[in-house]
Amino acid sequence: DVNDYLELDLDKASLEAELRIGGESNFHSAEELYKRGGFSSTYALLELVDVSGLASPIKKGTLVLGESEQGREIEGEIIQNLDIGEKFIPVLYRYPPYHRYTNYTC
Repeated sequence: DVNDYLELDLDKASLEAELRIGGESNFHSAEELYKRGGFSSTYALLELVDVSGLASPIKKGTLVLGESEQGREIEGEIIQNLDIGEKFIPVLYRYPPYHRYTNYTC
């Protein structure tokens, strides 16, 4: 899939940008990007607590919004069809702050 290559290219560009800026925090950000990915296959497995599971099914590709522990808004996408009652939700997301280095125009 050509999108996989695009996402890896975006990861590489973001990593290079962090290293080019320099400094300890940017080096740490580059290291996290290398370990976790930024645009390529970064996902979370969310667990629903204090409920008996999903009240209705959710289709693969549904966009969802959430908030990180640091208070940043995170946009994600459901990566598989989910049925009523499921308590674990796999979400593909883009690892912040790497969007700031991306130029999507051609």
